[in-house]
Amino acid sequence: MENSILEGTPPAWEEAVPASAEGTGTVLPATEKTGVAGVAVREALDSLRLQMAGGMSRASDYLYSQAPARASAAPPNRMADSLDRAANYLRATPVEEMAEDVAEVVRHYPAQFLAAALIVGIALGAALKRR
Repeated sequence: MENSILEGTPPAWEEAVPASAEGTGTVLPATEKTGVAGVAVREALDSLRLQMAGGMSRASDYLYSQAPARASAAPPNRMADSLDRAANYLRATPVEEMAEDVAEVVRHYPAQFLAAALIVGIALGAALKRR
């Protein structure tokens, strides 16, 4: 079995970044930075993003259809509007841009983000513990 490090050839992980981009500050496409695994993860996230958008749209449509056409129906309609906006955001926004949006929210509201993360962590822990 050959050892590429001992023979002076760079290991495969060093070949993921082309020499022309090293130290230039150039942002490389996902395939050049992360390889095949990164592309598979990105495709899975895109698929999940679109599935979630479809589910939110169906929930929104259901709420609109069940709400009577009178003023007392405002809460279901507001919830349906929110679901609709969220579904449109998921459909229109690439995963990379969503990550940037999350980073911006975290920078602006760090305490609220940590509190929300704590609550979600406790809820997930409780749900997994019950299994």
